[in-house]
Amino acid sequence: MSTALLIAALPSAHAEQIDHEDEGLAGRDDAAGAALAVAETRRNRHPAAAADLHARDALIPALDHLTLPEAEAKRVAAIPGRVELLARRPRDADVVDVHLPPGNGLFPFADGDVFELQLRGRLSVRRDVDLRLLIRRHRGTVSSRAPARGTYPASMPSFADLLASRPVLLADGATGTNFQDLGIEPGVAPEEWIFDAPDTVRELHRRFLDAGSDLVLTCTFGATTPRLADGPLAGRTREVNVRAAEIAREAAGEARLVAGSMGPTGRLPEPYGLLTREVCVAAYAEQARALADGGVDVLVLETFFALEEALWAIEGVQGASDLPLVMSFSFDQGTHTMMGLSPADVVAAVEPLGVAALGANCGRSLEDTDAVVAELVDAAPRLPLWIKPNAGVPRIVGDTVVYDADPATFAEHVHAYVGQGARIVGGCCGSTPEHIAAIARVLTA
Repeated sequence: MSTALLIAALPSAHAEQIDHEDEGLAGRDDAAGAALAVAETRRNRHPAAAADLHARDALIPALDHLTLPEAEAKRVAAIPGRVELLARRPRDADVVDVHLPPGNGLFPFADGDVFELQLRGRLSVRRDVDLRLLIRRHRGTVSSRAPARGTYPASMPSFADLLASRPVLLADGATGTNFQDLGIEPGVAPEEWIFDAPDTVRELHRRFLDAGSDLVLTCTFGATTPRLADGPLAGRTREVNVRAAEIAREAAGEARLVAGSMGPTGRLPEPYGLLTREVCVAAYAEQARALADGGVDVLVLETFFALEEALWAIEGVQGASDLPLVMSFSFDQGTHTMMGLSPADVVAAVEPLGVAALGANCGRSLEDTDAVVAELVDAAPRLPLWIKPNAGVPRIVGDTVVYDADPATFAEHVHAYVGQGARIVGGCCGSTPEHIAAIARVLTA
């Protein structure tokens, strides 16, 4: 399926320089034919190379509805306009300048697998875009790619780029336990604060970023339709996930990555419970699409314990998005999950599925995580490992829950995981911005 690529929505002198020949072609009454004629002429004038991002300067005619007759559709299919873009936030060589009148909102495309959304001064376009079908309802221009031009904003490499260029990435810490410290009422799901306390959600993201996090996870751990079904957010799955992604992006800006958090449905899979493959696949496909549309850079299935649900979730996500996917299990029974899975079991089942990283989060004690990491490294020596342990073992002190690992102790363990080969590290329950800052210090010492 598709992932999103941000395209700068900047007025450009180049965008105004429309070739008169193209302008004449676009003057045809048939807007679809005009666009195809422009594209075809450009193709003949500048033969397309696989590395080309788009078809040079092209006028995009105004259009409310586009229907392609069969003959036109065949012509579109014959034009070599489909390219695979590299990342949501592109490097300079992958940026396309767009000039559109102000105030444009949602632009439907002719191709149902392509969408465009104006978001905070930028345009989001899905990956694997057929540029011959980039026909909008509003008149605008797309100017040619030119990496040497100075109009491009600085952009962050993709998740894959960062993994390839850095020895380790630092993720964030806990959401739920920090919300408890910030005053969330017992029984209130963290996702409710996306609407009831968005400033607090944004502020927690910022605290982790200030502490040194390279990426933050969205407040969507429990935001699948099955998990939301019995609460006040029932029926709002897409809205919850899109808005949570937007809030995280508002905090992270273009300098850091945003990861879409996707937790278990809270139901046991068949034959142990009532969760079916069909319901599970559909739930994670829906959440993945919403998070991608909201602007995340990577998707993270985290705290899973049942292999069936994990495999169905991967199927749903990979069928709905080609964003990088991380799969993380909770080994809360020593070195096994609640359903008896060992690190070697999950590596054998998940590694062949093409995930970007595999690992462990939550769990029980740091000493247990030490053993889990060792087993994961042995079982998957070439797969990037994602490790986010709890800040020790929780204890109840009065009416609060306290985790027993202070920032220095926590950072010592996490530093050891990096030494063993972990590539993405952070914290889970009980880990605060102070814990993340302590990890950042030892990683840069």
